[in-house]
Amino acid sequence: MMKSIKGQIVFFTVFLVLLTICSSWYLSSKAFQNSLINQAFEEQSLTLENIEKSIAKLNRSEAIRFLAQKNFAHSDRISLYDLTGKIIWDSKPEEAKIEYLSGSADFQRALKEPLVFDSIYNKAKRTYLTHMLKKISLSDEELIVVLSRSLNLLTSVKGGLNLYFFLLMLSLSFFAVLLSHFIIRKILTPLEELSGVASKLAEGKEARFSLIGPPEISNLARTLREMAENLQNTLKLLNQQRNNLKQLIDYLPAGVILIDSEGKILYLNKSTIDMLDMAQGDYINKLFIGVI
Repeated sequence: MMKSIKGQIVFFTVFLVLLTICSSWYLSSKAFQNSLINQAFEEQSLTLENIEKSIAKLNRSEAIRFLAQKNFAHSDRISLYDLTGKIIWDSKPEEAKIEYLSGSADFQRALKEPLVFDSIYNKAKRTYLTHMLKKISLSDEELIVVLSRSLNLLTSVKGGLNLYFFLLMLSLSFFAVLLSHFIIRKILTPLEELSGVASKLAEGKEARFSLIGPPEISNLARTLREMAENLQNTLKLLNQQRNNLKQLIDYLPAGVILIDSEGKILYLNKSTIDMLDMAQGDYINKLFIGVI
């Protein structure tokens, strides 16, 4: 029983530690992720606002030349699409580009809404991407400006967080095992000793034990020890009284025979054997009718 309790204490202590660490890791990752995404939203909103102010009075060709010369967003990729979704210009042509965005839900929203922002996880690059789309009116037509940003910092920081929390998990798991063993040694070991003492007392045997342990366990042990001492004193007194009674009956001139409900002899004194001229022998637990 105690071994089962010990295993449960170790298991639940380690489980709670791991649950706490995993929860902290998840909350930290989400908080940092949301912080970077919100930062990207604010910066891309400001960039789009500056782009709109700069190219609002230009035509398509002038707007493309202007954007090619100016460095509005070093960390962002700027793409221009016409209202059919066909790409017109890309600030980073070396990257894989989408020729048409007409089938994109964000593009369709950008045709109707003033500003569209979205963040997705790119499994191929293992990084988060943010996209901001806005319809801007030029002097000769309307275009959709798309800003894209890779949150590489989030990926690198998450990698660092993973390593940090993994090491923290190993360290705290080790300390959790030590803590559980400390709890077992301070609480369960004294209880196990008290359980063994109680079993011995139930069998009428003498039992000794220490009073080492937490105050509650020590108080329980002290009470149990007092009960054990009282029980031992009572047993000694009963044994003494039984011996005295046996000696008294042995020296009675009258014969005394004790039998149980089944007719078996429990005791007979020397006077009974002499009076009935019985042969010497052991008559205890023998049937009364067969002996007398």
